[in-house]
Amino acid sequence: MDNSYQNRKIVKSLAEGSYSAFEELYFLYNEKLYHFIMRLSSGNTYMAEEVVQLTFIRVWEIHEKIDPNESFISFICTVGKNILMNMYQRQTLEYIYNEYEKNQKLDEDLEEIFDIGYGFLANVLADMKTYYED
Repeated sequence: MDNSYQNRKIVKSLAEGSYSAFEELYFLYNEKLYHFIMRLSSGNTYMAEEVVQLTFIRVWEIHEKIDPNESFISFICTVGKNILMNMYQRQTLEYIYNEYEKNQKLDEDLEEIFDIGYGFLANVLADMKTYYED
């Protein structure tokens, strides 16, 4: 039997809700997806493992929408790449937020310092104004 025909048959079974077809596709494609994501993530094993798991969870969630006539490896690579990009985007936003929070704390500390310094400076300026007006 032709390998692509067999794969289409398995994907069709998955689309019909077969858990054994899902398992079979997982065992056929998880390593390929892992290596693909490893290349995209510059060798980040944690990210690659996480993306593979999330990709197959997503595949199961939308199994009834999968087209058996389309390439399954292309489908899961696209899903995996999108998940990876979302993870990177989320990390970037977390980093920006954390930097913002650090800067806010620094700004609050500086405001406190400047408030103390400003009170002193305001007194000096008031004294100078009085001195020069006289």
